[in-house]
Amino acid sequence: MPADNAEEIPVGADGRVGPVRPVVAESWKRSELCGLRPSRVEQRFCDVDTDSKFLRQVRPALENLSKRLGGTDTSVVIADPRGRIVWQWAENPGHQRMLERHLVVVGSDHSEEQLGTNGVGTALEINKPVAIVGEEHFAHAMRHFACHAATVRHPLTRRVVGVANITSAAHNSSPLLSSILLGVLDDMERLLLESASPAEHELLTRFLLARRRAQRPVVTVGEDFFVANQSAMRLGISQGRLWQEVQASGTADSVEFPVPGQEHVLASAQIVREGTTIVGAVVTLRDEEEPVAAVASRRHGAPATPGPDLLSEATRLATERRRLLVTGEPGVGKRSLLLDVARAAGEEVTTLDAALAPVDGSALWLKRVRRLLDAGSGAVVIQHLDGLPQDVLTSFTAVLDEERAMTPMVLATASAALPPSVVSSFGTPGVELTPLRERPADIPALVARMCAVHAPDRTVRVSTAALEVLQEYDWPGNVRQLDEVVREVVESTPTAVVGAADLPLRMRHGNGRQLSPLEAAEAAVIARVLDESDWNKKLAAQRLQIARGSLYQKMRRYRIVGP
Repeated sequence: MPADNAEEIPVGADGRVGPVRPVVAESWKRSELCGLRPSRVEQRFCDVDTDSKFLRQVRPALENLSKRLGGTDTSVVIADPRGRIVWQWAENPGHQRMLERHLVVVGSDHSEEQLGTNGVGTALEINKPVAIVGEEHFAHAMRHFACHAATVRHPLTRRVVGVANITSAAHNSSPLLSSILLGVLDDMERLLLESASPAEHELLTRFLLARRRAQRPVVTVGEDFFVANQSAMRLGISQGRLWQEVQASGTADSVEFPVPGQEHVLASAQIVREGTTIVGAVVTLRDEEEPVAAVASRRHGAPATPGPDLLSEATRLATERRRLLVTGEPGVGKRSLLLDVARAAGEEVTTLDAALAPVDGSALWLKRVRRLLDAGSGAVVIQHLDGLPQDVLTSFTAVLDEERAMTPMVLATASAALPPSVVSSFGTPGVELTPLRERPADIPALVARMCAVHAPDRTVRVSTAALEVLQEYDWPGNVRQLDEVVREVVESTPTAVVGAADLPLRMRHGNGRQLSPLEAAEAAVIARVLDESDWNKKLAAQRLQIARGSLYQKMRRYRIVGP
């Protein structure tokens, strides 16, 4: 049994004591809480969809994996999001008979609550890749196997759409199987992205737009599509029941209805159609007593060096209230604006990153916040406020609102919606910075300033044709990405004029492929997760559920660059 970070833990009705990895010990405890016993686990069978849309989309990856594992005593299992096996392959007849003898077959339920600790069920529970080998299985009947499993997430919605599992005999277990599994997950996500319909892309685009503009919970729902911002996810909205309400909207373009299963919560749905067919809806959620008018905010462009009007207004708001919340997509310049606000106000700056709270420990992080606020002077800039868990956000707001004789200037950034109680603590209106793709007219001035920064010893001019190419690009990485492109082009172009031919190949008209809408959506998701992970590539790859090598490839492919 693997013993990495192991400890002696007595677990199980049969009194097992031994070196057990924490992830296994926790799973055993969950299994016992479900009333299971290692010697008396009964398998349950269900009717499953063996020709689902998901299976059809990833079939080429499964066929390639089968060829790669041909001639080995291994098998491949695909389960649905509830842990029920929907597809299974094994080439070796002896291995197949062993699987059938222990009921590892299509239709069997491998959720933890039904079978205890096992690859499929435990991967679903912890939502991470996991290997369960031999005696680590809870049920005696499963201890003949080694299972390497991971959840499959849709690359657009990030929802779990299935579980992939490679199984071998326990005595043949190899870490190589986990590496092979990560490779097939990459292939599956690529196929899912390529197979996404125009309607799914339209729904994602509508969601991203609504999420940027709304400070409430936002959900976009379709028949096989569901994506929500953080505040909506905390409500535990049911896709099926919400979709039923949307389908019942008839010919209306917008409807309002009580959210099923959520007391005192109303949904305002904007219906999305293909022709006359309803394909989905963008749904904004609010308390039934809350007025319909959205919380006021002001949207601004955010050049790399903030303009005098924007900086002046932001400084005025921060000085009057001693607090300011700046929101917007990753890379639009939120942190740069707040640092300039603090300097313009003559305040000494201390920065905190809310994304580090789970790493440092929430209690310690909140203690640092209180100590800085109690100091009563200077400016405290807090990045990634939306990265705090709900309970820590509540505690943070309480600390922020404590009475103090003197209060420092508190400036914060967020890339996703925050609860209304947090927003109100900073006062409204706040400042919302618009993404670069919505203000192409700002690009010539931005590029001129960037050229001056990156080529201080010479004059560099960007041609009209090159500026037109830059203005038509979507810029998923916003100002940060534009700055990196300008720096790279200026450093690699010795002439005084940068032409369209000097730009990266994928940006040029007629000389290379432009990003498809789906690729642009994927690039935006990757840029957001990288920003939320403070550009820690290992952490970002884990959150994206892809191999780190694949992340580097995608960053190079989409020219996503860090700060």
